[in-house]
Amino acid sequence: MLLDAMAQRYHQRPSAFLGISDDYQAYTVDQAIMYRAVMEEAKRQADTPAPKPMPIRKQNTMVVQGGRLFGSFSGKIGEVIN
Repeated sequence: MLLDAMAQRYHQRPSAFLGISDDYQAYTVDQAIMYRAVMEEAKRQADTPAPKPMPIRKQNTMVVQGGRLFGSFSGKIGEVIN
């Protein structure tokens, strides 16, 4: 298990798992591990493919002409246009 995952699970800083007693060293180690976790998450999101767009479907067509609403039903509702 990675240190950042352990830190989240056990609610402790990664430097505590490593036994680092110097405050500055603990701070820099914690920052480095946090930075790595952020970069891994950004890479994981970039590798995820974008969702495919919904296909265009035929719908009821309505048009306003001269202040009046005209419309018609064309095809089956939800029919995919090729």
